[in-house]
Amino acid sequence: MRGVAWIFIFIYLAVTVLWIMNSSILFSVLGITVWLILTLAGFVVSKKLKETPLSQKGILYSSCFMVFLFITTGVIEWAVSSMP
Repeated sequence: MRGVAWIFIFIYLAVTVLWIMNSSILFSVLGITVWLILTLAGFVVSKKLKETPLSQKGILYSSCFMVFLFITTGVIEWAVSSMP
């Protein structure tokens, strides 16, 4: 299970890089759906991890950061769409 946690952390790192690059892949409907599913799955995996606190905290903090990025994306989209 610890390996799954590290895989999620690396996927979250890739999502962060795509977010910084403003990638059209990430901001498509499919990309946002996969992003949300991976974030929710990350929270589930962090609850299931009982082995090592380091990987549990790592995936929990990474999942929280994904929620932060998603909320930031929504705020940016709202701000840009409300401009004249």
